[in-house]
Amino acid sequence: MKPATSPSRRRLFAMLGPWLACTVLLGAPAQDATRALPSPTPGWPQWRGPHRDGVSMEKGLLQKWPEGGPKKLWAINGIGKGFGSPAIVGDTIYIAGDVGEELVVLALDLAGKVKWRTTNGKSWKKSHPGGRPTCCFDDGKLYLVNAHGRLACLNAADGAELWAVNILEDFGGKNITWGVSESVLVDGDMVFATPVGAKALMVALDKRTGRTLWATPPIPGEELSYASAILASVAGRKQLITSSARQVFGVDAKSGKMLWQQAHVIPKKVIGMSPVFHRDSVFVGSATKDIGRAFRLKITGKQPEVIWTAPLGETYAGNVVCVDGEVVGAQKSKLKQWLLIDAENGEIKHTEKGMDGGSVIHADNRFYCLTDRGLIRLLKSTKQGFETMGQMQAIKKRNVWSHPVICNGRLYLRYHDTLHCFDIRRRGK
Repeated sequence: MKPATSPSRRRLFAMLGPWLACTVLLGAPAQDATRALPSPTPGWPQWRGPHRDGVSMEKGLLQKWPEGGPKKLWAINGIGKGFGSPAIVGDTIYIAGDVGEELVVLALDLAGKVKWRTTNGKSWKKSHPGGRPTCCFDDGKLYLVNAHGRLACLNAADGAELWAVNILEDFGGKNITWGVSESVLVDGDMVFATPVGAKALMVALDKRTGRTLWATPPIPGEELSYASAILASVAGRKQLITSSARQVFGVDAKSGKMLWQQAHVIPKKVIGMSPVFHRDSVFVGSATKDIGRAFRLKITGKQPEVIWTAPLGETYAGNVVCVDGEVVGAQKSKLKQWLLIDAENGEIKHTEKGMDGGSVIHADNRFYCLTDRGLIRLLKSTKQGFETMGQMQAIKKRNVWSHPVICNGRLYLRYHDTLHCFDIRRRGK
């Protein structure tokens, strides 16, 4: 006989239903205590999703698109110029963009209507103008840093600012060519940021007050990158893993102690790819104007070890995903091809030609590959190669650098001042 479910528990399940529909479902902890660690918040609460890896566990999505692509539900203008993606929790979309002299932060309902509007400091008017951050939602608060280093904590219900600090000014950092581009990470009572300054490489702040809890000692002469950190448990120890301009490194999340570091395979300052965790390794990348490389870095030994490198060059604005031992990402745009690489040995298994470089996410056995010219292609991986399951010219612009987002059967695509929303649910779902 099944135990009865209390009315209060039924109400709780009903309230959480929309959230649980678009979250990564977590099973029992793996016996191997080395794994990526997700946000505890259901939905798409931060940069690149729950695990910050561009992978959703959502099911019931279209496996093949109709001619011309899935149905567009709406598009809204006025969100501000910017490259950050939306964060989505419950019935609210959070997004930031530059409007005039300010970085504007908006909360929208699921029909795209504005709930509230606030600001976080000055806009970015230098090279490639526009806001950079994707908001991080945690425990009813939003955290984001503007292109000048102003890190703010906002009340997610109404946008009220609770505290703010400037991570460049406070920790001796210097801004870089395209501005601070980090999307900060929150875990437990701490919010983590990477100022790469003369006083600290990485810092943990009290998420309630902004007070500094720890600071990782600086790397002399090092500079900021454009990457954002991930959180992983490595042999049972929480690590923050990210990049500076020339180094990949891991920091103890509890104390800030540097655990390991490894020079990038291309010693160039354009590091825009956030690390992607896989088993005992991370995939990271670096790029110049003409060449790019991604590499698998094993981090469970006494010293980090480069296992392989691969010609995935679109790592300054795009990223890669790793699903079922397969890494998918783009080569440099001028080559117009995407690769599927064996995660274990770096072997190129499949090539998809005729596509500019861009960003990629994965959901329900499909890769969503968005080029920087606004074409999005739905790809299925088979033993014979990639199979195209649909495509659409979603955005008729260049430099489409905001990463796609999938939540609750909807696909969200942002191009600067405009946010597009598409219905990608399977019929009857």
